[in-house]
Amino acid sequence: MSRHLFSVSKGKHVNAVYVLFIWIFQFNILLSQEPRGLKIGVLLSGEDVENTNIIVGATAAVAELSKNSKTQFELVFKSHRNQWGQEADDAVDALFEENASALIAPASGIVSHLMFQVAGRTRIPSVTLCSDTSVTGATIPWCIRIAPTTLEEVAAVGNYLKTAKGGSIETVVFAPYGRAGREIAGDIQKAATNTIFKISGILNIESAKFPDTKEFKNLLSKKPDCVFIWLPHADAVRVIGGLHSIGFRGFIVVTSKLFTADFLASSQEWGYEIYFSTAPLNNAFGNTGEIHQDELKDGRRSYISILTHDAVILLAEHLQRCDLTHPHKNFPPNDVKGWTGELVFNKNGDRITKTQVWKIVDGKAIKISN
Repeated sequence: MSRHLFSVSKGKHVNAVYVLFIWIFQFNILLSQEPRGLKIGVLLSGEDVENTNIIVGATAAVAELSKNSKTQFELVFKSHRNQWGQEADDAVDALFEENASALIAPASGIVSHLMFQVAGRTRIPSVTLCSDTSVTGATIPWCIRIAPTTLEEVAAVGNYLKTAKGGSIETVVFAPYGRAGREIAGDIQKAATNTIFKISGILNIESAKFPDTKEFKNLLSKKPDCVFIWLPHADAVRVIGGLHSIGFRGFIVVTSKLFTADFLASSQEWGYEIYFSTAPLNNAFGNTGEIHQDELKDGRRSYISILTHDAVILLAEHLQRCDLTHPHKNFPPNDVKGWTGELVFNKNGDRITKTQVWKIVDGKAIKISN
């Protein structure tokens, strides 16, 4: 067999070696060039509003990169298919079918947990937008959270209100149904123990079975001064509308994920004091003390859009520097800046950042604390 393989004429043998040499030389040149056409997989949630904001923010980041980088980046969006466990399949598809070099998860805790399981085993750098404390509990070095935690959001608002209002604030919580709601409610209760918020009731909202007026009245019979709303956009708007219809007169604290133009517009109908906390937004909007709903547009359409933009920028910067055969190494870098300021993380993968507290008034967000 060997004889037949190598029984070639001297001329042909020389030509074959020459061709092989040229091929290896060209291949080495290709390897030494900057990587092009790198893909970032973006997992979407089951909520249309959030998905739109994620796509807007990610697309804005890639457009920015196309002007400032020689490397071309492509986004691979994988939609949530509303069956538990499918999110892990989406992550695997993005990695192995689409050849993504990095992953981003939405604000959903379930999607984030499953994505990090995949990323941890495959050693792929990954970023989540989720604020649930448990998401980074596995402390996988290359799996990080770009948003401040729910604990930090609640603490920031609580510290401001301690000075502004004082005393103890009777509070009820509206959270999602199921595991997601238990995670959120647990974080809020834990954060509240160190603030002026006294949690007296929790109502888990299932979108398909929205609470009736009786359930609202039962919860509000506790006479709360404050209501926490940690829900997706559509459910949050319906809950606040329900509170308004039965005459709730206190104030409201919401998740930062509701900082959107649509939510600011809806707030004008209710007339409530509404508070929330974010990472610093100075780089996104300048040092202005207020943000009008008309300014939430293009890539800065919402807080989720802004966080997604920064996640893409961080991953893209890393992928341009790293050895793509071991992309998890040295992630995350510690010298990248985004619309939410310096993108720096602790050893657990949690964001190290200050927070800003905002109050929604007349369809605009007013910064009340740095």
